[in-house]
Amino acid sequence: YQFTRQSLPQYSTSSWLALAHVGGNTVEWPADAASQLARVTHAASTDEYRPVMRGVALGDGQAVATDDDRLSMIHLPLDCHEQIIVPASALVALERL
Repeated sequence: YQFTRQSLPQYSTSSWLALAHVGGNTVEWPADAASQLARVTHAASTDEYRPVMRGVALGDGQAVATDDDRLSMIHLPLDCHEQIIVPASALVALERL
């Protein structure tokens, strides 16, 4: 076997995107929202290399999820003033309650 040396590019962490911290805010939705969200969570990606697509985007009265092949969207009356992404696994757990 012959081993070869390879180089990997290095990037400064200052070029990474900063994550916004939403502290203390809550999102309120109707009692039957968990069953409605089940129509969207199935379309969320399971790809571990794209974590942002593993969630459901909530905001502007909509819930949206995609895995690049499917897109699922429902209208949901939310009291949410910002767009947030909630992990699909958390919404599935909420539905089980």
